[in-house]
Amino acid sequence: MAQGKALAAQQQYSAALPYFERATQLAPRSFTAWFHLGFTRNHLNEWQGGYDAYEHAVALDPNAAIAWNNLGNALDGLARYDEALAAYEQAVTLDPVFAIAWNHVGSALSRLARHQEALAAYERAVTLDPGFLTAWENKGDSLSALGRYREALAAYEYVLHLAPERLSALAGTAGILSLLGEHERQSAQCLCTPRGARAARGALVHNQGSRTLERASL
Repeated sequence: MAQGKALAAQQQYSAALPYFERATQLAPRSFTAWFHLGFTRNHLNEWQGGYDAYEHAVALDPNAAIAWNNLGNALDGLARYDEALAAYEQAVTLDPVFAIAWNHVGSALSRLARHQEALAAYERAVTLDPGFLTAWENKGDSLSALGRYREALAAYEYVLHLAPERLSALAGTAGILSLLGEHERQSAQCLCTPRGARAARGALVHNQGSRTLERASL
């Protein structure tokens, strides 16, 4: 299994996969073997295989929060969002300071259009890890979905303060500006730094005529 871990560390997941498959055959009661098999399959977008592997992993160690989180990722990939949410919730129950899992709780709730609950999960994630930029962007998305545009802009601006060229935050800002009337738009742009406002205007022009904006992967 050491060779598989080395290959996975180099992101050579296809090459690593047979080593972990063999490891689970040789040691079917090994949590580590099933965990790494699930991790590798998830990275290959083999969601059903990832789900099967993590089902074994959590059966062997029901207290492994990260395995529940990754089981949620596989379920999300399978578009089984209610089940993904349950897995993520189990992860944060086991590890209440697991910021990544709180972000995933929010993502699952967002997919289910439960935006107020999603916002609370993202708030928890950024409280635990103030530098978690994806969670800040997701917080902005939830605020936007709730019609709280100025607060959403503030969330995106926080991201842009730390990562000025981050396209997903610029796109989020542009998406809000495209929804606002001219007067509101000018007022809202005053909330941005000059550089952020210029970049957002550029993104707005680029995305003009479309309210569907590409989002960064979680």
